[in-house]
Amino acid sequence: MIHVKKWARTLGLQFKKANKKSAELTQISKTKVEMLTVRREIEEKLLELGAKTYEKLKDGQDTHLLKVLPIRHLVEQLKELEDELGKYKRRLEQITEENIK
Repeated sequence: MIHVKKWARTLGLQFKKANKKSAELTQISKTKVEMLTVRREIEEKLLELGAKTYEKLKDGQDTHLLKVLPIRHLVEQLKELEDELGKYKRRLEQITEENIK
C-alpha cells in the first residue's frame, strides 16, 4: 500500500510538471506567433515604404537619395529588372498573337 501511495504521489508530481511545461510551451508558441505577425507587418510596411520611395526616385522627385551608393545600385538593379520584365511581357504578347493567327 505504501508503494501505491508513493507511486500515486510521484505520478501526481509528474502530471503537475508536465502541465506546467505544457503551459510554458503554449505561451512560448503563442508569443512566437505574435512576433511573426509583427515581423510580417514590418516587412509589409518596409515594402510599401520602398515602393513609394522608388516611385519618387523614378519620377525624379528625390534625387538626393541617388547619391547614396547602395540606394543607387538598388535603383539601377530595379530598372534592369523592369526592362527584363518588359521583354517577357512583349514575348508573352508575341506568343499570344501568334497563337491567335
